[in-house]
Amino acid sequence: MIDIIIAAVLIAFGIIVLARITEAKYGDQRALLVLIIGISCILAGAWLILSAIGAVMFVLTKILGLLLLAAGIFYIGFFPDVKRYQREGMSNVGIFIGFILAIIGFYLVFLMW
Repeated sequence: MIDIIIAAVLIAFGIIVLARITEAKYGDQRALLVLIIGISCILAGAWLILSAIGAVMFVLTKILGLLLLAAGIFYIGFFPDVKRYQREGMSNVGIFIGFILAIIGFYLVFLMW
């Protein structure tokens, strides 16, 4: 229970730091440091919540599956077929790689528990 509270405090602190950075008059180096601290707090809090749930690898697997599925769909349907940028058969290679990525992504999202 205490880890959820600490995670909530970290996430809230990170969000407030990121919201206040736009109003503050920091120099570039200090603004970058504050930005890194804010993002680190948000990521640490999210990691604490996900590890408290016990589903970190499950969630990461699903996210990776969604990314691979999206990349596969892009390669299958929207891969550029412009002959001045690439050779004639390269669109077939893109579609082939797209099918591989889409199948792996589909497996990770829908079939892997």
